[in-house]
Amino acid sequence: MLKVKIPMLHPQVKEAKIVEWLKNTGDNIEKDEPLLIIETDKTTIELDSPTSGIVDKILFIAGSDITNNDILVIINEN
Repeated sequence: MLKVKIPMLHPQVKEAKIVEWLKNTGDNIEKDEPLLIIETDKTTIELDSPTSGIVDKILFIAGSDITNNDILVIINEN
């Protein structure tokens, strides 16, 4: 099981917002496949999966505010 965290954002950016999940619980995902879209006050970022597996648990819903190092999703690795 891999706990996927939000990557470290720019030092001046303290939080971001989840715009959209591109995968749902139970979906298969491949390494480097788009997982979700987040938005900061400066840009919109598409985050890719760091591993292949099955999306086990999404910990924040779309629209949620997130901060550096929040765990976003748990992936059961293949």
